[in-house]
Amino acid sequence: MKGMGEVRAPQWTLRTLIAVVVIVAVLVCVAVPGLRDSQRASNEVAASSAMGSLYRADEDFRENDRDNDGAQNYWVGDVYGLFALTPASAGTLQPPDPARMIRLIEPRLAAADVTACGNWPGAVAVQDAVGRWAPRSGYVFFAFARYETTAGSEPFGESGRIAARGRGLNATRFALCAMPLNYSQGHQMFIAYSEFGIRRGDPGSSYDGIYRRGGQRATFQWTGAKVGGTPFTPEVPFPRSPGGAGWSSFD
Repeated sequence: MKGMGEVRAPQWTLRTLIAVVVIVAVLVCVAVPGLRDSQRASNEVAASSAMGSLYRADEDFRENDRDNDGAQNYWVGDVYGLFALTPASAGTLQPPDPARMIRLIEPRLAAADVTACGNWPGAVAVQDAVGRWAPRSGYVFFAFARYETTAGSEPFGESGRIAARGRGLNATRFALCAMPLNYSQGHQMFIAYSEFGIRRGDPGSSYDGIYRRGGQRATFQWTGAKVGGTPFTPEVPFPRSPGGAGWSSFD
């Protein structure tokens, strides 16, 4: 005869187990999209904040003549240079000196530049300071190579200032971009321009993402991105009228 105070163990039937599994599955289905949305929103906030840092860094570069060439110019060669450029190199891509790099942005932001990506002479020498290429909070960054004009487009930089790229310094303007690795990482792209600050645009759900090709001197490509109905590629010039091209201001 069992004692009056004895507690009986619960009896788990197959029906009970199935019910528990169904409840857990429903909770997961409800929670996971919310977590993804939260992560995407966090990525977008981090990217917009990074663009603010880049904007201020390039203004600082020009105002304080950070390359020490005796002229007030913006750095337009890439994002990486706002960390790794060494004073007195004047945009010639001389091997960076880790002890003298200008370091106007954080290393993680410099390492997320898809256009530098090991193409700098002496990049291995500063690898400990900058690190290998990696996205920053789901986003990558780059400097626009050209800007749109009424007659077509023009390069941002002065011809011959950077070997193999033909750009590096500009006295009056710069333009930078932050782009998500894919549409699940972020629904917004961001651009920063010297004349109006930061704007955003939606690349669209057909955006397939960014793909890396090659080894140490890797190049990148992306497909399917559109802003305001216009295809967006790595070679696209910075729009002459961003608002008309689908880029909106922050509220």
